[in-house]
Amino acid sequence: MVERDGLGRDAQHAGEMALEADRDVAQADRAVPGVEQGPGDNADRVGEVDDPGARCGEPAGPVRHVELPGALLERLGAIPSYYLRYFYLHDEVLEEQRAGTPRAAEVAEIERDLLELYRDPALTTKPALLERRGGAFYSDAATQLVAALATGSGEAQVVDVRNGGTVAGLADDDAVELPARIEASGPVPLPQPPLAPELLGLVQHVAAYERLAAQAAVSGERDLVYKALLAHPLIGQEPQAEELTERLLAEGCEHLPQFAERERVG
Repeated sequence: MVERDGLGRDAQHAGEMALEADRDVAQADRAVPGVEQGPGDNADRVGEVDDPGARCGEPAGPVRHVELPGALLERLGAIPSYYLRYFYLHDEVLEEQRAGTPRAAEVAEIERDLLELYRDPALTTKPALLERRGGAFYSDAATQLVAALATGSGEAQVVDVRNGGTVAGLADDDAVELPARIEASGPVPLPQPPLAPELLGLVQHVAAYERLAAQAAVSGERDLVYKALLAHPLIGQEPQAEELTERLLAEGCEHLPQFAERERVG
């Protein structure tokens, strides 16, 4: 999430990918705002951040990229990750999912086909199918991080770390993704300005769900599954939370033995 501060400058917040250094954006000597790259995204479109059309009524540049209304970005003063479309245009996305093939099903099919290709020991080139899987440039990010850790370069990279007070309003042990200085001893998060209330509220909402879901997985407590779903901003209603709890535990019983064991003990 990229947000403008009171002086109109941009500040990068938790959960953001850094802009590629060779894209069509002016470079800076510090951590810069980024547009998060999602599955299937084209990194070359990062250059559209500088598209003047993004400020007009018609979607352009990053507005097209994240598939959100330009007016929303103007009011937020931020460029959300593509994934926030699930929150800000929930009903629209749900209708698309109902009418077409869900992305999860597409990815599952792609991965099955990729695994079949990888069975061939003579395969020495990257399959073209892999480009449809998403996650482009993650391998580059991984090697850059390993190199920085090995050399203690101190360069800024976007990594996942414990919050430790970096993002105000989140618990110290919440996981956050933000720019950090990479030292040989590990990443040192760069200071972050506070998130605006309308942005922080959503982040806290999702963080509460994640914490409850993790606790449920470890403890095997059914009620924690229910509470996690009730806390999730895309669910948040009692009937749906109860129904999903039953369906998740029933369909996943083979892989969730801790819940069945707890019921027997109880």
